[in-house]
Amino acid sequence: MKRLFFALWPDRGVRAQLAERAGLLQIDTGRPVPGENYHVTLVFLGNVQEQDIPGLLDAAGRLRISRFPLQIDRCGWWKRAKVAWLAPETTPAPLQELVEQISRFSINAGLSIDNRDYSPHLTVARKLSRPVTAMSIDPVHWDVGEFCLVESITHQQGARYRVMKSWALF
Repeated sequence: MKRLFFALWPDRGVRAQLAERAGLLQIDTGRPVPGENYHVTLVFLGNVQEQDIPGLLDAAGRLRISRFPLQIDRCGWWKRAKVAWLAPETTPAPLQELVEQISRFSINAGLSIDNRDYSPHLTVARKLSRPVTAMSIDPVHWDVGEFCLVESITHQQGARYRVMKSWALF
């Protein structure tokens, strides 16, 4: 079994801008997410059996979604989850379409996925004991040109992510 999810994975330049915005939040409680783990989850799959992975790779490779701009322009926190996040004010239509198509083929593959409304975000800190003020931030402009399948590997220090495969958007 592998713990997997589909995600948007920022390039080095976008990742540096995101880290700079996260640093402005002045989070003094909790555990910051390492910059190398920054991503926007598309669909969380959970534990997937090895024999199901080739079908997911094949289905993902057949998607034809347009490249799209993503503007990360706000921050906030979720009290229940105790996480601080950066997120777009609006969800671009191609991003919503990408999530819907990945969800569809994942369900068709027999996987159980979260059926809550999609809320794109990038987690920047976990286990917070105090809120982060929700506000607009200087936007990070991200030209999203690919998506990927990522494996989550849990270590004593926390999760580390490994991109298994990426696919270009058109």
